[in-house]
Amino acid sequence: MSIDLYSPFVPAGIALLALLCALPLGRFVPLPDSKGRATSIDGLRGLLALGVFVHHSSIWYVYARSGEWKAPASALYAQLGEAAVALFFMISAYLFYRQIASGVTDWTRLYVGRVLRMLPLYAICVVLLLLLVLIESDFHLVDPLFRFGVGVIQWFSFTVLGAPDINGVVGTRYIMAGVVWSLPYEWVWYSVLPLLAYFMRQRVRRGLLLLSALGLAYAAVRLSWVLMLPFVGGVAAYYATTRMAVVSFLRGKWGSILAASCMILSVACFDSARHPAAVVLWSVFFAAIACGNTLFGLLTLRVSAILGELSYGIYLLHGFVLFLAYKGLGAVVFADLSPASYWALTATLLLPLLIACLVSYRCIELPAMLSRRSVLEKIQVVSEVLIARWRILLRPERVD
Repeated sequence: MSIDLYSPFVPAGIALLALLCALPLGRFVPLPDSKGRATSIDGLRGLLALGVFVHHSSIWYVYARSGEWKAPASALYAQLGEAAVALFFMISAYLFYRQIASGVTDWTRLYVGRVLRMLPLYAICVVLLLLLVLIESDFHLVDPLFRFGVGVIQWFSFTVLGAPDINGVVGTRYIMAGVVWSLPYEWVWYSVLPLLAYFMRQRVRRGLLLLSALGLAYAAVRLSWVLMLPFVGGVAAYYATTRMAVVSFLRGKWGSILAASCMILSVACFDSARHPAAVVLWSVFFAAIACGNTLFGLLTLRVSAILGELSYGIYLLHGFVLFLAYKGLGAVVFADLSPASYWALTATLLLPLLIACLVSYRCIELPAMLSRRSVLEKIQVVSEVLIARWRILLRPERVD
């Protein structure tokens, strides 16, 4: 049986192989206590990251031959990436909207937690990106120093300020498979949470409302509102979880059938998961997961949970693995691979990718997450000192 570039069997094979690879790695991945957690969502994350990996792998095959980075010419492969990112947006929307809807929001804790979760590995990735850029340019400074410095700052801003080519390396973003485009959308969502809390009649400081206003202004100028629709889907999923009749239906067998049907319909009817109607279908799918549907038990497997813990690393690091494979084989050899040979190569990259993600999780991500309490305590001490000094400055001098 011949395998073409967009064979429907490849994603399933990659997912199965990843689950098998995760088994021996699982002993090194401490899983969080499932109490109070949306375990189906935890299991979903890893599969979504794998979808992005397969999506970008198919793009790389075409890019190596044509030099054009474009969406796959297959609805299935296009939506493996597009729907995965949309579902990541829905997950963020659901989890944080649920948190503020509870009425108890420690904004310092929330934002410090987000920074500690997202920044450490991302910063390491930017450093690695810059190193590869310098290697590509033979360690010669091609750009003027000022432009180079501005570009570095833009990349360290989670690309909120842009993701330019650095030092004359065309397609710098493709070293990371272009995944950085989604990060500004995440941060805009985090920025508007105080405004949503205000609409829920919660007390919110003016500074946080100003942050929300800045986030909305940035979104209006720089982002696509169509690509922000999945956040609405995540909020809708929260309200679905507050209706017991809906939860009872969506978490059962018929909910699994409905969720699977939504996936099939989206791929069958739309070339892109970004079509508004496709977003609705994927929102229904996610609502089922948020209500506890396990997709016939797949999402609550231990290996699914393991991949879920590694999902951020898979998302950020898989582009490097594909880029290094391209450079290691050489452009000519890489471009001459048949689709079957290419997918065989891609399969061999899974284990190194997962090992890299495990190392990043244990050495970078987990320590940063565990440091949140100590960081918050230090912030509290510093803020108390600053407030005390400010009060001293404002205290009127006594005139004897």
